[in-house]
Order: sequence, then C-alpha cells, then structure tokens
Amino acid sequence: MKTKFLIFIILITLVSCGQKKTKKTQKASIPVEVIRPTVYTNSDIVTNGIIKSNETARIGTRLMGYIQKINVSKGMHVKKGDLLISISDNELKAKLSQAKAMLAKVKAAYNIAKKDEARYKRLLERKSCSEKEYEQIHLNFISTKSSMQAAEQSVKEVNVQRTYTQIKAPFSGIVSAITVKEGSLANPGTTLITIEKTGVMVAQTQIDENRIQYIKPGMVVKISANDNSLNFNASVSERSLSSIATGGQYLITIAIPDTIQDKLTSGMHVKVFFTFPNGLSQSHKVILIPQKAIYTQGALKGVFIASDNNFAVLRWLRLGRIKDDMVEVLSGLDDTDKIIVSANERIVNGTPITIK
Repeated sequence: MKTKFLIFIILITLVSCGQKKTKKTQKASIPVEVIRPTVYTNSDIVTNGIIKSNETARIGTRLMGYIQKINVSKGMHVKKGDLLISISDNELKAKLSQAKAMLAKVKAAYNIAKKDEARYKRLLERKSCSEKEYEQIHLNFISTKSSMQAAEQSVKEVNVQRTYTQIKAPFSGIVSAITVKEGSLANPGTTLITIEKTGVMVAQTQIDENRIQYIKPGMVVKISANDNSLNFNASVSERSLSSIATGGQYLITIAIPDTIQDKLTSGMHVKVFFTFPNGLSQSHKVILIPQKAIYTQGALKGVFIASDNNFAVLRWLRLGRIKDDMVEVLSGLDDTDKIIVSANERIVNGTPITIK
C-alpha cells in the first residue's frame, strides 16, 4: 500500500513539473512591421522623386526695410489674406502724412476755385463780367483740380508701397520656409517666406536624355512611398523640354490621384517606376528590398519574413546591385513574402510575432 502511495506522489510531481516547464517555455509574440518587396522589370527604370505642392509661392518685397514682426512659423496653416510678415515702414508713414497734408491743402483750394468758377459762370451768363475774367477763373479751377488729382495719386502710391511692407498670404496653404528673422534686413527681390498650396500634391522626378523621348503626358507610372508600404499608379502631367537648368536631367511632374492626396505630405521622398518599350532592354523581373531590412551574420546576408502562422523565419539571400537605400535580391525571396523591417524586440528564427 505504501509503495502504491509513493508511486502516486511521484507521478503527481512529474506532471506538475511538466506543466511548469510548459508555461515557462511559452513566449509572448513580438509586434513587428512588415512590407512587401518592390518588383519591376528591367525594361523599367526607377528614379527618386519628391512630393510637392502643385502651387508654391515664394514671397518677397519690393522695398528695403527691417523685419518688424513675423506672425507665422514653419509648418503653420494660413488662410488667404493672413498677415505673414511686417516690415518697418516709418519713412513711408512720414511720406503718407506729407501726401495727405498736401492733398488737404489743394483740396481746399479746389473747393474755392470750384465755387468761383460756378459764380463767374452765372455772372457771364448775365453779362456781369467779361469773358476774359471768366477764362482766368476757369483756368484756375482746372489747375487746382489737376493739383488735387495729383495729390490723390500721391496718397494712393504711398499706400500701395505700404502694402509691400505687409506681407500677406496669396492663398490658403502651409508655410514651408521662412528665410529671415525679426530685426534682419529685407532686400528687394529676396524670398522672405514660402507657402505651398494645400489640397493638390504632385510628384517631381528627373530622367536622362536617353529616355525623355518616351515620356509623354498621360503616361502611367508606379509610385512607391513610405518605404514601399504605399504603392499606387499615377500619370505624367508635364515634362520639361530643357535640361539646362537641371544638370542634364529633364524634370517630370506627375499628378497624384485624389484618393492618395491625404496620405502624402509635402517633402516626402518617393520612388517612381517608368516602364519603357521592351526594345530598350531585355525584360526580366527584379526584386528590391530596403537595405535596413538586411540581417548579417558573418558573410551571410538574409532577411526575416513573417510566416503564415505568425513566426519569424530567417531567409538567406543572394544579393545584387545596391541603388540608394534599396538592394536587388537575386535569389532566396519571392515577391509575395512579407519582410520584417522593424520589431519592438530582438527576434530570431522561430520567434512568435504579431504584425502591427
């Protein structure tokens, strides 16, 4: 009986230890971010581009003066007519006072001359004055009227000049650059502030002279943004026919679809994929991945991919050419694989993961 009891105790102990061991080996899944590889054919070329506003205003002033007040900051949204920068206009204020004083003086003389002209006209009609006397009064009236109009024009000109000291937003948008500081001297023709119109974004890139002839407005291209997590088709809206100002490269402007506009921000870097006629090069599929995703162990290089059952799987690769921050994969990866590009903790082969 005692022997059976001891065997029972031993069995319970073994089962308990096995349960504890199982609990101890369970690992919590690690959150990771994944992307798909970028795929294109070598009859395509990939260029770097940047997202920009379709309308940009680089605002300056026609007058020299010191920056008195900057009312906005970089990145701020502004509305059309908002005051952006005030430039000191003490000299213009003095000129305006003088112009207004002169206007008041000649206006008073004009009012007197106008009354005299009307009075002498009635006298002439009654033949109570000579025509010569009326002509002198009439000429004086015309002269004072011209003087008054000239004084009014002087006041208007000074007021127009003062508008150049009050820099206002020409349209609603975002302040993308401020190139001056309060107290600095503003020179005519120098950009003080740059505003980009919101709502209509475009992508701009450059292409060499060998392929510019194949670029036509309406041509469909593929754009990849946010480290290949955002891919969409767009169409060429404009192409430059001169490369003199761009170092031998031709500027290409690409219209962004309305459904993508709110997912992009000005200044964002993108990759633009152009597909050209097969005659330009022998076509085959090329896979690109970000260099930051590469895992190195000695001479071996690979990536961690997310398996269908949510485990990290190390895949060794054979790599090819490097272009900017991307590297070509010659073998070891399929274009449907989900590449892990970042993780909250260190991962190894077989680590349980959760895709963010």
